Amino acid sequence: MVDISTTRAALIKPEWSNKVPSPAYDSLTPQQRRDTRLANPWSFLNVTLSPEDISIDPDSSAEVSVDQLITLARESIDRINNAGAFSKPCNMFYLYQLQKNDHTQTALVADVATADYDSGNIKIHEQVQPDRANLLAEHMIRVGVISSPIAMTFRTTGDIKRLFTLCLSQPATLTITAGLNITQKIWQITDTVITGQFVQAFKHQSLYIIDGHHRAAATSAVNHKFNHMIQTPLPLFSALFPHNELKLLGFNRWIKPDNNTVTADKLLARSNCTSIDGYRAPGQTELILYTQGQWLSFQLNRQEENDSDVELLQSQLLRPLYAIENDNQRKIENISGMQDPLELSQKVDQHGGTAIYLAPLTVNQFLQIADTDSLLPPKSTYFTPKVQSGVFLRSTKN
Repeated sequence: MVDISTTRAALIKPEWSNKVPSPAYDSLTPQQRRDTRLANPWSFLNVTLSPEDISIDPDSSAEVSVDQLITLARESIDRINNAGAFSKPCNMFYLYQLQKNDHTQTALVADVATADYDSGNIKIHEQVQPDRANLLAEHMIRVGVISSPIAMTFRTTGDIKRLFTLCLSQPATLTITAGLNITQKIWQITDTVITGQFVQAFKHQSLYIIDGHHRAAATSAVNHKFNHMIQTPLPLFSALFPHNELKLLGFNRWIKPDNNTVTADKLLARSNCTSIDGYRAPGQTELILYTQGQWLSFQLNRQEENDSDVELLQSQLLRPLYAIENDNQRKIENISGMQDPLELSQKVDQHGGTAIYLAPLTVNQFLQIADTDSLLPPKSTYFTPKVQSGVFLRSTKN
């Protein structure tokens, strides 16, 4: 059902693997990104820039233009390339393995036809913010490189599992352990027979984007808006993970103080909200809230089997009680489930507002939602460990 092909990507050289690779962009707060890139001029975070990463005022990015961002990003990637940090690009598949603590997941790194995304053969599950996608499209074409593969998943089959096992039995081409709290291993796949078998096996697969909706939308935009600047349609530079290796976390929310119009007493007046002694991980159809020094359990009412907690959060809490539509980023900050929950409650103690903790989707829920073409609000799922930036480098010009 989808067409994959080898990718012409360069690989970070071993002697640079402790300097250039950086955590996934949205796994860090803007302040963490600023601190990291300023401390390390070689970090790939100096290439994947957004306005808030260089803004003098963290709460305002108005003074940063797209041209300024592009100029800084191009200067950074030119500096990295001129230093010889990446190997010569080769046209092949890679296996890319990420291990954090006791969890390991391995992906096939490949190009996927953007036509499959445009036609809907590649399933999505989150809404896309057009401004963000357009900024990424400009970045891709004007900076001229991409590095972070779009993470997708597929339902595991025996044939693909056999090919993964065969490739993983060989010594890894590169192992990266320094500085990222994640062990990364890469295998180059040069056997043309195995390459052909991978291509054929994925022709019978459906793909689901798990991380990188905006990068996928941006790639499509490049092909439609900047096609005069590229030689051939730009494919989706992707990392394809088996579904049974996925680990999903939730995104928690912080309702900012200016929008915290609902008191703890008002919440407790509702029949579906009760006081609890302290933080506990939320269960399915449950929100854990923290506001005004009180911990609360807010029970959601699931009316349809495929209703997700993040949709119910919007319809049963944010819209009716806080008058917040569509998880508005200006009123709410999304915080990954990787963060210690008590850091968020401490933020509420210091600055006010309300913390909202959600249970993550299960993998089966995720696949069911995508299969029904339903769309969740942005930042509904958090895939971990995330693919890193600065490990691969692919030109957008060929």
